[in-house]
Formats: sequence, C-alpha cells, structure tokens
Amino acid sequence: MLSDFIYLLALIAGLFWLIQLIDLLLRDLRHFESHTHKLTWFLVLVSGSLVGAVWYYVWKRRMDTRTASAAC
Repeated sequence: MLSDFIYLLALIAGLFWLIQLIDLLLRDLRHFESHTHKLTWFLVLVSGSLVGAVWYYVWKRRMDTRTASAAC
C-alpha cells in the first residue's frame, strides 16, 4: 500500500517536472532577459529535477503577476 502511494507521488512529481519543462520550451523569449537566461532555466530544470521545477514555477508565477500588474 505504501509503495503504491510512493509510485503515485513519483508520477505526480514527474508530470509536474515535465509540464514545467514544456512551459519553458514553449514560453516566448520576451519573458526572459536573454537567450542565456532561458538556457540557464533549462539547465536548472534538467539538473535540479523536482527542486528546479518548483523553483521555476515560483519564478514564473512571480513574473506573471508582475506583468499583469504592470499592464493595468
């Protein structure tokens, strides 16, 4: 029973990581300071695994709220 729960958590974590990676690859370059900035986030996601994905998610949300408040 516990192993099923661990597999489920691993599956959710893997899907979250994959969604963040796809978001990074499809996100327009204007959301980043330069090509190097986007490459750096790619390396953080690939090398940092789940921790890198959470870090990217927090950064992305912060940037999206700044962009939304600046547009108003």
